[in-house]
Amino acid sequence: MVGNLYYDCNGESWTILNFHSQISFSTERGLKQAINRKIRKDLENGNLRRFFGSGSRVNVNVYCKELGFTDKPLATSNVRVY
Repeated sequence: MVGNLYYDCNGESWTILNFHSQISFSTERGLKQAINRKIRKDLENGNLRRFFGSGSRVNVNVYCKELGFTDKPLATSNVRVY
């Protein structure tokens, strides 16, 4: 399946120009790994720090079109930007 990962800080959700990305997974374990891999990549590249600032708490929401876009995300997480 393919999920859309959104970063959300202070109620503002960021779209494709500001960190919207697709992740692929086939199991629940694969979903968790894909989320962690994408977050780690954006932290290492400094993308999250550049947009949200160091010390910010950023929420991560994953929505899946294949399961139907609803108001409720398929998975949620959060990360502290360093």
